[in-house]
Amino acid sequence: MTKPKILILFLLLLVTSAAFSQKKDKKKGKETEVIQKASVEDILNAERFFFDGQKEKILGNIQEAYTFFNEATKLHPGLDAAFFEIAQIQQMAGDLVSAQKSLQKAILISPKNIWYQQYNGDLYASQYQYDKAALVYQTLKKDNPKVYDYYFQEAYYLILSNQMKEALAVYNEIEEAIGIQPDASLQKHKIYARDNQPDLAAKELEKLINAYPDELEFQNNLADFYLSNGETEKAIGVFEKILAIDSNNIMALTSLADYYKKNNQPEKALIYSKKAFSNPDIPVDAKITVLFNYIQFYEKNKGEINEAFELSNILIATHPKEAKAYAIAGDLRNLDDKPREALNFYYQSLELRKDVFTVWQQVFF
Repeated sequence: MTKPKILILFLLLLVTSAAFSQKKDKKKGKETEVIQKASVEDILNAERFFFDGQKEKILGNIQEAYTFFNEATKLHPGLDAAFFEIAQIQQMAGDLVSAQKSLQKAILISPKNIWYQQYNGDLYASQYQYDKAALVYQTLKKDNPKVYDYYFQEAYYLILSNQMKEALAVYNEIEEAIGIQPDASLQKHKIYARDNQPDLAAKELEKLINAYPDELEFQNNLADFYLSNGETEKAIGVFEKILAIDSNNIMALTSLADYYKKNNQPEKALIYSKKAFSNPDIPVDAKITVLFNYIQFYEKNKGEINEAFELSNILIATHPKEAKAYAIAGDLRNLDDKPREALNFYYQSLELRKDVFTVWQQVFF
């Protein structure tokens, strides 16, 4: 039974051994592709070289692997996988131009291989040839219309090559095929915002909010966009809608507190700051950053120190096991010439963590 199988294998190899080699066209002075057949013996030897190359590659012997792959292509110019391996090694060596040429040979032999095509697009992108990368993914998209990752990749490279209208058209194709998608809508929003079309930019976020009403992040995006465009009332309206759904929403609380603080409305800012400091889901470090601003600008805003005391008390109540919460409370009292109160907070901090040198330093002072 063995001999007939080997004979069949040889026949299949003969049928599929057509390869492409380059030949000068004397009349046109250009390189054209002609079919060249490899013998069965050469094909088998090329396969051995290829597998030896794979083994050396796995062992980390890249130069030896390259030599084997190169020998394989000499014997069998139709061995697309060897050209693909060579391209990857050349890319690793930083020779992107040669890598692209080697990959083109693999694609010429096997033009429908999606892995080669994807790698082709990535190679173009690594050389900042984003327009060519976009064309590669456009072809992949046409050949595989149900693979929507190709749509996103094409649009991404169109943006990088500053083809914004074309990118918008691709995102619209995505919406028509599978509905509103967050990644596509957010990119369209950015394009419109960059193109100074605020109404269309806001409309994209509104569409996204309608499609995903439970995702409050998108409503926060819309509110922040309104703030950045000076549409304060619209922004506050969106933040209030968010807080009506989730009274402890981190982004809404911190954004409103920051907004009112910057616009000299300390009473309103304090209301939202208190809510934010009472929320255990907001990281303690973010709250300490807010309190540090009171220390940094103490001389300028001495009248606000009582607010800082109040917030530090809320911080301790919300995070009673955090040593740094007591430490910042001590720093605030020390800054305001209340050393006994400061010392008490420092001691409580050291009870939770004894290895913080700066707190010991404050105690010694």
